[in-house]
Amino acid sequence: MSVIELAISRGSTPGQYEVQVVQSPVGEASSSVSIDCESLLQMHDAWQQALLASAASTRRIVSGPETPLRLVGQELFAVLFGDPAIAGRYRSSLAVAQERNEPLRVVLRLYAPELAPLPWEAMYDAESAGYVSRTEPLVRHVPVASAPLPLRVTQPLRILAITASPRGLPALDIEKEEEQLREALADPIRRGAINLHWARNATWDTIQNLLLTQEFHVVHFIGHGDFDIGEDEGVLALVGNDGRVNRVEASRFADLLREASPMPRLVVLNSCLTAASGATDLFSGTAAALVHGGVSAVAAMQFEITDSAAVAFARGFYSAIAAGRPVDQAVRSGRVAILGTNGHTLEWITPVLYLRAAEAQVFSIQAPHRTHDDLIPDEASDDSNRKPPQEQGREHALPAAKPRPDHEPAESPDAETPAWGWHRGPRGRKSGTTRARPSPLAARGKGLPLVSRLDKNRTGHPKEITFAFWLFIGAALLMLPSLIFSITGIPHYGNPRYGDLTESETESIVRRTALMLIFAGIVWMALCVMAAFMIRQGRRWARTTSTLLIVVSVVWLDVDLVYLAVILLNAVGVAMLYTRPASAFFASKNGVRPRS
Repeated sequence: MSVIELAISRGSTPGQYEVQVVQSPVGEASSSVSIDCESLLQMHDAWQQALLASAASTRRIVSGPETPLRLVGQELFAVLFGDPAIAGRYRSSLAVAQERNEPLRVVLRLYAPELAPLPWEAMYDAESAGYVSRTEPLVRHVPVASAPLPLRVTQPLRILAITASPRGLPALDIEKEEEQLREALADPIRRGAINLHWARNATWDTIQNLLLTQEFHVVHFIGHGDFDIGEDEGVLALVGNDGRVNRVEASRFADLLREASPMPRLVVLNSCLTAASGATDLFSGTAAALVHGGVSAVAAMQFEITDSAAVAFARGFYSAIAAGRPVDQAVRSGRVAILGTNGHTLEWITPVLYLRAAEAQVFSIQAPHRTHDDLIPDEASDDSNRKPPQEQGREHALPAAKPRPDHEPAESPDAETPAWGWHRGPRGRKSGTTRARPSPLAARGKGLPLVSRLDKNRTGHPKEITFAFWLFIGAALLMLPSLIFSITGIPHYGNPRYGDLTESETESIVRRTALMLIFAGIVWMALCVMAAFMIRQGRRWARTTSTLLIVVSVVWLDVDLVYLAVILLNAVGVAMLYTRPASAFFASKNGVRPRS
């Protein structure tokens, strides 16, 4: 992806700042600008009111609430890109990104703490008549010494949703929060792309135990947050052992997350003021402190947010993450989802993304391995009549334990009181059957996979495989009477073939022959039964073994009619294994594309 990275640091005099393009597709540049942060921050309450007012529908072409935010957005854009040299780098970088058919990631390095509370996500480009963060991913970079590589995750992505509504603070409608988040994530949960695990009214001990015993990729916090001006640090409100407030500083919460192995790479803070920072410490805000403490990316809220916008953001954001998109593009997807709630809403400005490194690919998402038994024959049909496999209104536990967990805990934003941030979520769809995608091994002109032409008993196998299975089982059963006939047919003493052998010598030969027949028959029956069951699992070696058994049987051909029936059953069964549907079945089980 094309990246333009800008660093803003204090200049030689108060109010003066140095803006430098430290990375871009077209080179570097620098300039000096003046920013009156104090006067801008005095408008914070007006921005908040404008955002909430914009959530109401209106017929005005340019809504009244947008005016103050557009003005500050234009001013902030002029701060960054007002100098011709820097503006030229920005315009040229946009052109390069468009030529490459990719977005331009705008990365901000804010080295002055007083710049962090400004709504940079509202930057408005008057020349293109658009907001930067609505068209391009915009992230805030937290300078750290190192950053981990993208975590390899096999779906589902595991999200730990933490809710906390302690006594002594405004009560949150936790049930509504959970219902809303489930609604937002209903589709990826149903598809098996996301696993949502709830930690309700979480205490410190509850969270620590979950992080120690299970693996989570994302942590989603729904509750109260604040910024302690006296301590100059962001705090989250967990539930204490007595049910009252346990104020947890951001630095301590980062220590708690480090109990997990690996540490959750993504945290979503669904509480207000979690993106706020102090004026003296660059890492004082909750989001920045978590990134500085080891989390790869934190999505937080710089303003209060309405329920509808919070639900839309969660849906767009997590759907993009589950699809393997970089986290900055996922935040942009969340913004776009908010835009869908109301044509005049400005709440897409509220989410803020902090990154530990310039690389926004936090996860490397892989689809789970699908076996043949996961395939559904009527994949293209309507699934409205399918019943949900999960419990209604409860935790959606896909694979919840941790035999190589494929995802990491993510916090689940949920809270209702507007003053505490975006704690709204889905109105859970209580049904959802996880259905596998069609196999790529499709028959020509049929549209459906060869291996999905299942028998009428819905065993999950082609009819040829099922038919061969029962033929082999029947051959193994027929071998028993054939073996009895063969043993009773062994000639005894007096038969001319023994010549001058004594009776004792003859009986010794008869016994040895009988034992050999019994041993060979038992081995043959065991191999036949084992091959039959392995064939149902799609093991190629079982098909080869069955072929060798029929060859050996023909070599040892006996005139016994029952034995001839055994050979016939085996021969027909082996022939079934080489039909086209059976071959496609074996190919699908072994990850090989069959020939058309």
